[in-house]
Amino acid sequence: MMAKRFGFRHALLTCCLCWESWTSMVGAVVPNFITLTSAGPTPSGFVELQPVFDVMLGLLAPKYPAVLANYTLKQLRHSTPGSCNEFEWYEQNREMNELFRGGYLLPRPTIVLAGEDGSLQNRDRFPSAISFAGGVIELYGNATVALFKRFNWTSVAVINDANTANPGMAKSREICRGAIESLQRENRTINLLLVPTDLSKEDPDRALLVAHNFTRIIVSCTFGATQRTLLAAAHALNMTNGDHVFIHLYVIETPGDSPLAWQKNDSLDGKVARAMLSTIIIRSPQIIWSRMDSTMSLIQKQKNTSFFGLFPNLTTARNEFQVSCAEAIEGAVTALNDSCTTSSEDCGSGKFLADHLLGRKFNFTSRTVDLTDEGVKVITAIIQQLSAVDLEIKDIFRYDSDVKQLMPDAKNQFSWLMNGKPPPDRPLCGLHQELCPDNRTTVAISVAFVGCGILAAVAFLL
Repeated sequence: MMAKRFGFRHALLTCCLCWESWTSMVGAVVPNFITLTSAGPTPSGFVELQPVFDVMLGLLAPKYPAVLANYTLKQLRHSTPGSCNEFEWYEQNREMNELFRGGYLLPRPTIVLAGEDGSLQNRDRFPSAISFAGGVIELYGNATVALFKRFNWTSVAVINDANTANPGMAKSREICRGAIESLQRENRTINLLLVPTDLSKEDPDRALLVAHNFTRIIVSCTFGATQRTLLAAAHALNMTNGDHVFIHLYVIETPGDSPLAWQKNDSLDGKVARAMLSTIIIRSPQIIWSRMDSTMSLIQKQKNTSFFGLFPNLTTARNEFQVSCAEAIEGAVTALNDSCTTSSEDCGSGKFLADHLLGRKFNFTSRTVDLTDEGVKVITAIIQQLSAVDLEIKDIFRYDSDVKQLMPDAKNQFSWLMNGKPPPDRPLCGLHQELCPDNRTTVAISVAFVGCGILAAVAFLL
């Protein structure tokens, strides 16, 4: 994210937009937009995001001639990519620190577009900053904790996949950090075991067995494709009979990290489907990509024009970071148009312009975006589970940064394989039946099937 000394932990996911503006006469605004992105062709890097600024400002210029008739655009980038490599994120911290301490960015209205850790809500510290970020890591961790409290789970193992072979893994690692920090804050009531692994170098069995020997509730931090492999391995280890719960965190759709799905028409389909009946997905709301087809096509064309010679293997996969950037640009231009054309005297003030974004609702083409009075986007986490009836993923709860509690879906609810109730995090007889050595304690387990549709679906998965 941004510089550590300014409250952001690591320079991993940030794409920044800031601008300065001046007036030559009342109503004639000349903004200079400045962007700052990571190096390299990663999902949050300049190859993916710089074309968004070119395209969006071009599309918005005819709609807002008063503020975009004579704009300029300066595109900057870090010397290193978004990364979990210590040297690379330290270098980004140093560069951000230099920009802020040198006074170049601090007085200007600045929008964080890709990810941040909640620090921007401190308006005294960041009076000119606004967040359109979708990857606010604290929210997804808090949603995880809310589930634990609802089901009275008091232990959890977090499998944290480094996946060093994947250049985009920084996103997953940051989301995992959010969950870990939220769980650590609950250390009086939740016992946490961290299980580090690198699933690009080893299969999931070791990590799963370590987690199994500690608890029956397992959070796994990895990409969707790797999660399928992990769930199939759990099935082979006899961990998918309803006595375990797997929690998968998925935030922001990017190239190389598609949402978790059981059906890929491969040998894992049946195993993954069975495991997903005991899997809870905590994810960001899905973009309705069809609304963005024309804009995304222009962005892809601009990307090819700008970078094909440097990076011949440019991806055409969906990238939600691009959507956040497009929304932030339109929000910034709207604020300029609303404020600077009527109050040009203060238009050069970063705080003045940022204040015009506080508490606003934007009905963008992509989706509706609400900003709080603290200057951050209202983020919603969707809690999902695979339905045993039709093998479709259903929304069960919502958890947003405004209400801060689980809100049940009107139609769907969790379905549990063991007697219709969520399994305990540690069995009555202990993790290894050590508390019932003479078998005098018997736990009756029944699986309730309601209707032939469920019976047929579960039979397919066995």
